[in-house]
Amino acid sequence: MFKKLVLIGGAAIYTGTVLWGVTKYRKAKTTLKGENNVLYIKNSKPRPVSEEFCHLLPTLYSEQECCIITTPIFYANGDPHIGHAYTSIMADVMARCQSLDDKTVLYVTGMDEHGLKIKQAATKNKRTVQAQCDYVSQQFCDIVKTSECSPTTFIRTTEERHCNVVQAIWTRLAKDGFIKKKIYSGYYSVSDEDVVNKRKTIVINGKRVTKDSRQPVETFQEENYVFSLLGVKNGESLKDLVIKWLKLKSPIKPEVLENQSSLSYCEQILRELQKNDLDEWSISRLRSNNGWGIQVPGDSTQTIHVWFDALCSYLTATGYLNEPHVWPPDIQVIGKDILKFHSILWPAILLALGLDLPKQIFVHGHWLVEDVNQNNPNKRKKWIKMSKSTGTAVTLQRSNTANDGHFLKMKGIAGVPDELSVTVCSSTLRYFLLRSREKNDNHFQYERLVDLHNTELVNKLCNLLSRCTSEKINPTEEFPKFSRKKLTEVGYLQKHLKELGVLKSVVAKKFAEFQYSKGIDAILCAITSADSIITSKKPWTLEATQREKIVSICLETCRIAAILLQPIIPNISSQILDILGIKEKKRKWRNAILQEEAPRRVLKKNKKPLLKRMKIQKGKEKGLANFEYAGKDLLQMDAFCFLVPSSQDLPVLGVVFDTFSFPQVSEESYGKT
Repeated sequence: MFKKLVLIGGAAIYTGTVLWGVTKYRKAKTTLKGENNVLYIKNSKPRPVSEEFCHLLPTLYSEQECCIITTPIFYANGDPHIGHAYTSIMADVMARCQSLDDKTVLYVTGMDEHGLKIKQAATKNKRTVQAQCDYVSQQFCDIVKTSECSPTTFIRTTEERHCNVVQAIWTRLAKDGFIKKKIYSGYYSVSDEDVVNKRKTIVINGKRVTKDSRQPVETFQEENYVFSLLGVKNGESLKDLVIKWLKLKSPIKPEVLENQSSLSYCEQILRELQKNDLDEWSISRLRSNNGWGIQVPGDSTQTIHVWFDALCSYLTATGYLNEPHVWPPDIQVIGKDILKFHSILWPAILLALGLDLPKQIFVHGHWLVEDVNQNNPNKRKKWIKMSKSTGTAVTLQRSNTANDGHFLKMKGIAGVPDELSVTVCSSTLRYFLLRSREKNDNHFQYERLVDLHNTELVNKLCNLLSRCTSEKINPTEEFPKFSRKKLTEVGYLQKHLKELGVLKSVVAKKFAEFQYSKGIDAILCAITSADSIITSKKPWTLEATQREKIVSICLETCRIAAILLQPIIPNISSQILDILGIKEKKRKWRNAILQEEAPRRVLKKNKKPLLKRMKIQKGKEKGLANFEYAGKDLLQMDAFCFLVPSSQDLPVLGVVFDTFSFPQVSEESYGKT
């Protein structure tokens, strides 16, 4: 029934049997909301969701030029954490920027559900392996949706369509002589699911671990299949072709790291390729050692290695076995710890298949957390990589407390008991993550998240809108008639008008370079400039004509800022534009310019503030320093006050959100002072 569907714009999320999103049928706008295998279409009866719908998406997108953006597929051995959210949100921002520029976007994400770690996690959690995959995948789906991300397709490597693609690719490469069976030996890291050579390991406290992740390795020697970079394609080895691609196209971004003394990512990979120990890649394991995976075609003793399997998911999600196939990816977003696979093995596989290589690979740094277990607490703070394997991750769950579905629970924050969680607005989390340094590692500091929420989102963005719509300044609750020509005649507005005139181009340039924080800086400068006009000119003291000019330029600033902030904080931006009465079709990049003229329009009344300040409670100020958390009966509550023994010198004990009603907990629940 969907073969005549043409996706012209919008976005859809497909997760197993659930489909959310907005798209278009030909010229008619259609709202899609699928649940329990039912596709609801506006003004029509419910009809079943075809199981082939997700498979058809790539084919439907191929009918027009399409921008493909991917994240790595995430490993289903534990709960999602801040690092996963950061990758997904970065890709979502890129996708939204393209959509706002009227481009059709295929945004791909999903789950890596094969490998030894998942089998071990299932045993630990007393689940079947498939149940483990289903449970964790649902957690990731919840986080993707709650964090305001809108992927087009959500791929799971346990799906039959993916297994078919992987085996088809394997068969093709084996037939062309790129895959051969041999005795292979080396070190294997179960945590990293990676075969490493000796030079990539070190011995610490008598145990051999990987240099990068410090995860233990075990020696192995077995007969399995290898993929050779020395295989020849069109008269050149795959290795030489990969080197040419890296040198001529410079596909790995950012090209320059924040630490100028460091080699760029591209230079690091080229240096690795100079060493001959990456000429062959082990791409299978004995099925007796790892049976949870896709079987090698024609060999029941071997399982396809999880990395070969996972990389092929990009092809599955874009319809590799369909005609026509949408390819290549425009941007592939990854963390720096998996760059080796995406810049050496992945392009080599594509070259062997005769497919185009990705246009850009965007590499982001790690999120670091404070090491609270360091021996000497008087030393400077020690920061370590956030990791599920080491138990140092700030994990995320969807909050069931909030009514609008845009709140997340964070657990694992330094200084907060493990049993308790912090609830945070998704817009605040997105904003905090995107205000980070794109070219380096970042420290996860909860105090900074609260500070950015209060000082920038509340005090600047929301405050400007609040002032412009207040009865004192805007008693008629209108967006006054706007005339750029008349505003340019007002001397004290000319500087601000010039700033607004170039704001879109400045922000678009920074966003195109993936420098989101610098783009936000430019937007905040415009907001601050508008706010200073209100403060200095006191429009409530002026006659109506002059007051309306100030109100109109400040509301125009809010309009432009909200349009430009849509990729960053889509939910809050949408609410601002709703209040201003801006129609959906007037929210594109091309609309983020200073209007020549605009008619008077009534503002939508907004009884509740868009965001309220977050309050960090100090234990001693609240007289809570002597309380101790004594029971497990509160584990299910969203904790708004964190209680710790008085012997611990923790400056931040908790956070209170004005927007929630809190559970009543007696002192007896915690213990006595």
